[in-house]
Amino acid sequence: MNLSAIRTYRAQIEETLRVELVELQRAVHVEQQTQQLLLAEVEVGTAEFLKMAHAGMTVDEARAQQAKLDALSQSIRKARETIAAAQRRCDQKLAEVVEASRERKKLEILEQREAVRETKREQRREQTALDQAASTRFLAKEGRP
Repeated sequence: MNLSAIRTYRAQIEETLRVELVELQRAVHVEQQTQQLLLAEVEVGTAEFLKMAHAGMTVDEARAQQAKLDALSQSIRKARETIAAAQRRCDQKLAEVVEASRERKKLEILEQREAVRETKREQRREQTALDQAASTRFLAKEGRP
């Protein structure tokens, strides 16, 4: 198989992996934004809880506020786990992109080396043809068949 075709194939794989990496990074970013919103909600909920506590609240109101804050804490914990998992996937995908890039680069180097070898072979063929032509002329001048 032609090295150029293999290199093109590997470049396509690398590009696909890069697109997947960007999508994963976007997902991490979205999850981080979600986590920030949840943290802001906790701050607001905590301030509201303290305000209600100073104003005097019933036990049921306190339980309801505590349940709300607990639910937010659980959501934040899940968001952190999701972010960590997404970050691991990003790291793995990045490693795949790097490996694909190395493979493509190796193929480019091989292709360049093959081109250099082919150029040298062509130069040798040309030199051999020139040498034979010069030899033929020299022998013709000498009068030898």
